[in-house]
Amino acid sequence: MVVSTNNGPSILTPMDLANSVWFYKNTGTDVLPQFSFKKSNWLQDQMLDVGSYASPAFADYDKDGDLDLFVSYWSKADTTASVYQFENTGNFYTPSFRLVTNDYMQLSRLGFYNIKIQFVDLNSDSKKDIVFAASDKELSETHLYLLKNKSSGEFDFSNQTPELLPFQLSQLENVFMYDLNHDGLMDLLIGRSDGSLQNYWNTGSADDASFIQGSNKFMGLGSSIARYCMSPTVADLRHDGKPDLLISNRGSIVVYNDFQIGNTHQADTILIANSLKGDIESRRLSTYLLLTTSDLYGESNPLIVVGTIAGGLHILKGDSSLFDNQENIISIWPNPVDQSQKLNVRTLQNTSIQFYNLLGQKLFEPFAFQGGETYSIEHALSPGLYLARCIWSGKEKTIKVVVK
Repeated sequence: MVVSTNNGPSILTPMDLANSVWFYKNTGTDVLPQFSFKKSNWLQDQMLDVGSYASPAFADYDKDGDLDLFVSYWSKADTTASVYQFENTGNFYTPSFRLVTNDYMQLSRLGFYNIKIQFVDLNSDSKKDIVFAASDKELSETHLYLLKNKSSGEFDFSNQTPELLPFQLSQLENVFMYDLNHDGLMDLLIGRSDGSLQNYWNTGSADDASFIQGSNKFMGLGSSIARYCMSPTVADLRHDGKPDLLISNRGSIVVYNDFQIGNTHQADTILIANSLKGDIESRRLSTYLLLTTSDLYGESNPLIVVGTIAGGLHILKGDSSLFDNQENIISIWPNPVDQSQKLNVRTLQNTSIQFYNLLGQKLFEPFAFQGGETYSIEHALSPGLYLARCIWSGKEKTIKVVVK
């Protein structure tokens, strides 16, 4: 027998949602069942589940060259929250995460709940600081806080009390720090509870941030019942050197390409492959999402990492699309590919692709692809990492291909 709560997270009804699927084994018979409690986290102990409102962030805390994972959340049963820390014990080609602690820097001692973290160099000293939103259990207020990194090597946030930043928000509103006007100071994007996206300019200094409101309908996104507490983030998804704005709203994700160029922008909805249905579609991943991006594989192809209200993560990986200033779009999928699967290739321009192993040896003859057509090719490659050198119109790009 499996018993699970149907309650959502609330400061008034505290519970540990990371241990909320209770398993009872029937030690009796079908006729005379006798149930014995075995564990409180059935299946949850085999997955990443922080309870509720998972908020992911990535940073190389140990300076070993790969990105480690941090996940903050709403609260535990005692109504306090902290941050899960996962060390990346793999590499850029095969990332793998090991839980280090579920209470990074013993943040639970601060008495906060509803923690959402971001790594950002707020004071312009070339060190990643932690800026986080959190709700105070005693005051029931939500503010932004700063922990300064004191080391250029492994992260060092020791012997300090979080610094209160001059900005207040409501519990479910979401803040992202980004230098919007390129003045070297971190500004704010915030998804408000009235459905609007607002920006605040940092008019202070690197050591003393101060924020004043810019627009109460940034990108034209004003108050609307169709939106609620959007989660914004910024990344170069199209590999063209121009930042794109990603926004989650009520379970779906949209992208505003090159959002800082021009005055009118059209939102593109992220499409997600459904392997069971064999198609690509817009999907509602949860009722409430928290976004970040990460170049986890070190190939300038950021993953979209999505925290859900249920406490888990979705990782969305692009299909190896590359964009350049001549608008050649090269897609190779699936990637990674099983040894028995065919590789699909589609290019915008006529393109020649030569495969190499890591020793630089050519593998079979180059493939010639007509622009706009989709091809399926037999690769006959053994498991490992390969390089696809793509050449068109005097230009070239290299795509990493992993065979499982």
